[in-house]
Amino acid sequence: MKIYISICDDNIKDTLILEENINKVFNQIKEATIEIDVYHNPHNFLENFQKGLEKYNIIFLDIEMPEENGIRIARKIRDIDSDVLIIYVSSYDRYMRESFEVQPFRYILKPIKFEELRKSIFQAFHFIVNNNNLITFSLKNTTYQLRIKDIIYITVENGRKLNIITSENEYKTYGKLGDLEKHLKPYFFARVHTGYVVNMDSIRSINNVQIIMNNEDEIPISRGRRQEFKLQYHNFIELRLI
Repeated sequence: MKIYISICDDNIKDTLILEENINKVFNQIKEATIEIDVYHNPHNFLENFQKGLEKYNIIFLDIEMPEENGIRIARKIRDIDSDVLIIYVSSYDRYMRESFEVQPFRYILKPIKFEELRKSIFQAFHFIVNNNNLITFSLKNTTYQLRIKDIIYITVENGRKLNIITSENEYKTYGKLGDLEKHLKPYFFARVHTGYVVNMDSIRSINNVQIIMNNEDEIPISRGRRQEFKLQYHNFIELRLI
């Protein structure tokens, strides 16, 4: 999964440090790669953003810049994109109350502490994964879209018939479970058996031979996949606790 990030801050030293630390954090997130654009001039940032030249998942935005106020920039961002996550960085907290009107995701004070940045980025990544991703499939000449986070697990029958299980419905379509597994892996899905891919965020409990999902379905864990799955699930839990 690729995450597109922008930094808008007139202080060159601050942006260099922030960019370096963002890269350090994402080195710990194996499911994601990133692309970072840095703007030292807020007008250049707005010009590209308003023209639709760039589409970002996360914007790190300084509030106090000589040529423009970060609150006003955020208002213009929200006129175009209501979903992008805005993380304010500022040397002062006096703008915090005013910033609420543009729905910032986080507000971080300078000098930025690495652990605070790390926590904010992990939370932002989980938010993006859980809220902004859809899967499309066809069923009886009708095309459906499901939010990935709503899928509990997927199983396969006869090698090609896929059953997509959600808390509300079961959808049947045709395809290869291996292809779907590759598509869903960045969203914390894991193959636990030849015929099962599960959403790790929908697991209620685990023992050595099976998983109990949130809908109470029991999913077998094959012996050959047990060790790899336990490592995947351990890494997933660590990310959730950050």
